[in-house]
Amino acid sequence: MDSAIFKKRIESIIQMIEIAVSPKFASEVSKNYWTKLFGNLNETVSWEIFQFFYEHIKKVMKPTKNDTILEVGSGGGELTYLFHKDGFDVRGFDSCENAVTKARKRFGSNLFYVDDLLSIKSREKFSKIFLNGVFLCIHPAYYETALKNLYSITEENGAVYLFDNPDYSKRHLFYSQFQTRIPLSNIVTFFIPVYKKHFAGFWVKTPNVTKAALKAGFSKIETVDSWSNHRTHNILYK
Repeated sequence: MDSAIFKKRIESIIQMIEIAVSPKFASEVSKNYWTKLFGNLNETVSWEIFQFFYEHIKKVMKPTKNDTILEVGSGGGELTYLFHKDGFDVRGFDSCENAVTKARKRFGSNLFYVDDLLSIKSREKFSKIFLNGVFLCIHPAYYETALKNLYSITEENGAVYLFDNPDYSKRHLFYSQFQTRIPLSNIVTFFIPVYKKHFAGFWVKTPNVTKAALKAGFSKIETVDSWSNHRTHNILYK
C-alpha cells in the first residue's frame, strides 16, 4: 500500500475514534458541517428525492388530517412543506439556524422554528413526530436524552418515527458496493460504529435504540426495513 494512502487511512480511523469516544467532539463536527452546508442559501437538492421520501414516509406513517405532525431536523424544509402543501397540520424544527433561515425564506416563517433535540424548549405536543435520516447524527451517548425529549412532546397514543437509520447489523450490505473496502471497513466499523465521519453520523444499533426508548417511557418499539437495503426505520409508540 502506498505510504500516503496508508497515512490517510490512519488519520481517518483516528478521527472516527475521536467521534466515537467524545460526544462533545461529535456534536461539534456535526454542527459545523450542517452550518456550513445550509449557509449556502442557493444550494438545493432535486425535488424528486424529497418527493420520493415524502411518499414513502406517508406509507409508513399513515397520517390523517386530524394529526399534528412535527419534523425534527427539518433542514431546508422540503418535507415539512410537502406535508403542508397537502393540507396537513405540520411544523418543522432544526437546531441549525442557517437551515431554518433557508426554510423560512423558501416556504414561509410560520412552519419552522429553531430548537435542539437534546435540549428542547418548546412544550407543544404532536401526534406524529418524524426524523428522516437525522437520528444517525445523535451520538449514542445521547440516545436516552433525545428520546426522553421526544417522548415529552408526543401526545398520548402518538408515535415517533426514526426513518432511514444506517443499521449496524446491515453494514455488509452497504460496504458490498465497494469491493476493495469490505474487509477493512467491516472490521473498523465493528469496533468504531461511525457511518460518515465528515458529519459525525453513526451506524445505529437497534437494541440500543430500543433500550433507550423503553427507558424514556415508550411502550412499544417496532422495527421496519427501509427503502434502502442497509437502513432501518424505528417506530416508537407512546
